[in-house]
Amino acid sequence: MPFYLGQWTGAGTRRDPCVPQGVKGTDWSVIDLRADGGATPAGGGVNALLLHADTPQTDPSLVLLADAETDVLTVAGKLALTTKLGLASVTALTFRDLLVDLMTNPPAEKWKPVLSKPNTGLAEINLGPVKIATVVVASVS
Repeated sequence: MPFYLGQWTGAGTRRDPCVPQGVKGTDWSVIDLRADGGATPAGGGVNALLLHADTPQTDPSLVLLADAETDVLTVAGKLALTTKLGLASVTALTFRDLLVDLMTNPPAEKWKPVLSKPNTGLAEINLGPVKIATVVVASVS
C-alpha cells in the first residue's frame, strides 16, 4: 500500500480534468495540497498531492514516501517534501506523523488545515487505508 508525493496534471476542465500525474490504475486516493484548494491546475503556486495507490507506481514523477503509515520517512523523502512543498523542514518521524503535521498545521499561505468536527472536537484525516482522528491544537501566531 504505497504512499507517494506527486503533482497534478490536466487543464481542470471536463475534457481534460486534473488527475495525479503518472498514476496507473484506478484504485488510488489523494489529499490535495494545492495552495488554492484546487481552484486552478497550477495550485496557486503549490501543485502537489499525497497519493495512496493499491499497487506500486513506477512513474519517476512520483516520490515514494512510505509503504505503510508506520514507516519512518527517509532523508530523500523529507528532502522531496521540503523542496516540493516549500517547507523549512520536515520533523515528522513516520508517514502517519507527517499526515497529522501537514493536515493540522500547514505552512502559512499553503493549503487549508483540516478542521475539527463540532460534535467530537476531532479532525479526521483519510488517505487510502489510513484513518486518523486527532485533536487539533491551534497554533499561536
